[in-house]
Amino acid sequence: MILARRLFFFSLAGILAGVALANWQAIDLGFRIFLLILAGTFGALGFYYRFSNWLCLISALLFGLALGIWRVSLVPAFDYARCDIGPVTLSGQVVSEASEINFSRRVTFAPTDWTENLLLSAPRDTNLNYGDRLEVSGRLSRPKNFQTNQGREFDYVRYLAKDNILCLLTAKQIKKLETSSSLVSPFFRLKNSFLSALGRALPEPESTLLGGLVLGGKNGLDQDLKQAYLTTGLSHILVLSGYNISLVAAALTGISLMFGSLLSFIFTSLGLSLFVFVAGGGAAAVRAGIMGVIAVLARSLGRPNSAGLPLLLAAVVMVWLNPRLVNFDLGFQLSFLATLGIIYGPAMFKPLVEKILKPGFVAETLIATLGALVFTWPWLAYATGQVSLVALPANVLVAPMVSPLMWSGLLLGALGMLSSLIALVLAWPIYLALAIQIWLIKFLALTPLAMISIDQFSLLWLIIFYGPIIYWAIKINKKIYTKPNADH
Repeated sequence: MILARRLFFFSLAGILAGVALANWQAIDLGFRIFLLILAGTFGALGFYYRFSNWLCLISALLFGLALGIWRVSLVPAFDYARCDIGPVTLSGQVVSEASEINFSRRVTFAPTDWTENLLLSAPRDTNLNYGDRLEVSGRLSRPKNFQTNQGREFDYVRYLAKDNILCLLTAKQIKKLETSSSLVSPFFRLKNSFLSALGRALPEPESTLLGGLVLGGKNGLDQDLKQAYLTTGLSHILVLSGYNISLVAAALTGISLMFGSLLSFIFTSLGLSLFVFVAGGGAAAVRAGIMGVIAVLARSLGRPNSAGLPLLLAAVVMVWLNPRLVNFDLGFQLSFLATLGIIYGPAMFKPLVEKILKPGFVAETLIATLGALVFTWPWLAYATGQVSLVALPANVLVAPMVSPLMWSGLLLGALGMLSSLIALVLAWPIYLALAIQIWLIKFLALTPLAMISIDQFSLLWLIIFYGPIIYWAIKINKKIYTKPNADH
């Protein structure tokens, strides 16, 4: 049973590695066949030597690697020459939420006769909603990679490709043929109504900030404030990711500890589902929610090691459906790593935290924060080229505030949708807490050397850096969670 579980684990890990490798470097058919032959050879040797564990595990890893590479080979290549046709008139449907960037409103647009999507840019005051059917006249152009402020090349082409976006479409004229009729549309309408209710209850920038904390929507947030959150290593709380979800899960788990494992899991899972529902039910929210539920399951069972396999399986299913996620979607990467931190973090940080704080809501939130931070910080440094030297104190100080604000904000928005007058009563303490958080973030952001830029380093160094973290996590969890087995 143990061997079968390990074989499955190594196969899944091989699939993820194979997809990542094939996205990074084109691999021909001959090498894929070679991997399969090698996998079969190790498997045969493992059988001959009466299921030698290491031989069998190597075979499973190589087989998964070949399978992942094969999956990427099935993804059709984009024909970017189609973006050079110039002025067009296309009809189709909006398949994403609108975002505001550089005084324009952008959505993902799916033309009727295309298999690929387009990134549609329109004037900022254009009313575009998920599910709207449009007729758009405008000009197509190719997306281009660009240099970041840290001097790194950002692969904008592949970043868009993960969402099946082929070309950029700059609108000259938009005719709305039909208002949103998608099954997901009511979720987004609910989200917009919720955010509007927050806007009526709170002034700016507090209302937009609370909307970001609760639902990950930061459109309209002051650029200086965005930069302050980025500088302090807290920008992740403004987007709906695994980290964001993990804080909600930690808060719900802390509240439901008195109910027992099963009821705690049910309560927390329903709470997370409600959170994802109000967030609009988009793909990123659903992915983060799935990983959050897995983390909660591990915590509820008291066996974090048992959740590693379900988490890996969930990641493989997501990547199998969209192979570009693993390399080009930073949100997916951070969701996966943050969830790992939530699963393995308690054993690493619980003894230290509970020397300072009593077990309960605040302690659970802080433990989750530290776990997610340790697992995501190296990857953020590698991906962005920036390191926040105040991230640890900022997260420790702000994280305990985030979950209460999320749930208070959820209540405030719900009340505001029913009665603005009732919402105003609750709004004052929330406003005060948000104002304190904004002041704290701005103060920390002004600290000398709060954010430093680093040169791009090799992926090998990242692997070396993660090695001790993963070893420490596995060793501590194994030490803690293998002891009870003797008693059972």
